[in-house]
Amino acid sequence: MAGRPRIYANAAEKTRAYRERQEKRMVTADRQWFEQSIRNMRRLTCAVMDAQKRGDALALSIRAVTEKDMMADLALYFESGVITPRPNRSKPNKKQKLTTDMQCQETTEPGDFDQQRTERNM
Repeated sequence: MAGRPRIYANAAEKTRAYRERQEKRMVTADRQWFEQSIRNMRRLTCAVMDAQKRGDALALSIRAVTEKDMMADLALYFESGVITPRPNRSKPNKKQKLTTDMQCQETTEPGDFDQQRTERNM
C-alpha cells in the first residue's frame, strides 16, 4: 500500500521522541526563586509607572508595552547612558500588557502565586 512512510516504528518510539523534544524546550526552576522573580518584576513595573507619573526623564523614556521591552529599554540606558525619547503614538494601544495601577496597589505575599493562578482558573 502506497502512502507516507512511518517516522516511528511504534507508539513507544513516538512517545519517547515527543518527551525528548519537550525536555529540550522545558526549563526547570525553583518555585521560590520563580515567585520572587515575578514579585520583583511587578515591583519594578509599578515603580516605573509611578516614576512616569512624577515626570522622571528615564521612566518617561521607557516605551515598553511588555516587561520584556521594559527590561530591554533599561538595559540599553545602563549600557549606553543615553535616554531614548519615547515615540508619540497617534492612537492608544488596546493590548497594553504592563500591569495597571490597580495591580500595582495589590501586594503579593509569598505563596500567593498558586492562589492567584487558582482564582484565575475559576
